[in-house]
Amino acid sequence: MTPCGLMATLLLGPSVAASPEPLLPPPPGPVLCYRQYGVLFGAQSVPYRIKYTHTWATVVRTAVTPTGEYPVRIDTVSWMPATLEIRPLALRPEPGVNLNLCETFAWVRSFDGRVSCWGPYEIPAERYRLYLDRKEQLVNEGFQYRAIGALTRTGDVSNCGQSFTRESPAVGKFLQPTPSPGENGTSRLMQRYLRADGLEEAPPTHDWILQVIGVDRYEFTRRQPGERVPYFR
Repeated sequence: MTPCGLMATLLLGPSVAASPEPLLPPPPGPVLCYRQYGVLFGAQSVPYRIKYTHTWATVVRTAVTPTGEYPVRIDTVSWMPATLEIRPLALRPEPGVNLNLCETFAWVRSFDGRVSCWGPYEIPAERYRLYLDRKEQLVNEGFQYRAIGALTRTGDVSNCGQSFTRESPAVGKFLQPTPSPGENGTSRLMQRYLRADGLEEAPPTHDWILQVIGVDRYEFTRRQPGERVPYFR
């Protein structure tokens, strides 16, 4: 199934199996070094309903060559219940699915939701490596989903925010890394990442990465870490 080929399926809401991110061509010329970038996204419905909230992250690896910097890999962790129906009060974990970026935006569009974005920021190589390890676990080791973070104490059950933050010792220590569901929780989460890196203010953004991952074709709002997001349009 091609990227965005799940559009009709996402709108109808049955269980799905996610598609991978698109493959990128190898860089021209010898690689001098690699760089890594991360973007956080938060979404919610307007008016606000917890069953229509989500937090996800996309990371990009680039190769620096004598002729420039080229993207070589895109990875998204967007952890959802396999039904795509979030049950905020469900006590039992259920099968999960990791959506790619296009599929996640399609889900948000299915309820006319709003998306906020933090970054892209350059991230340490070790965090990037741990992020890929975590994605591999989610996709291939039978991990499950449960929306209630306070009940989710084992690594093989995660809500959306816990799914990728457990790669970071400093941020993963929080039982609920996103203190509230949706955009405001994601804003606090990005603030926690920066504090874990010893930063009081956000570093420069690398806006060209947004075009690399293709989100420039969607509607979203750029935010600052810790910024309070209004619950109304």
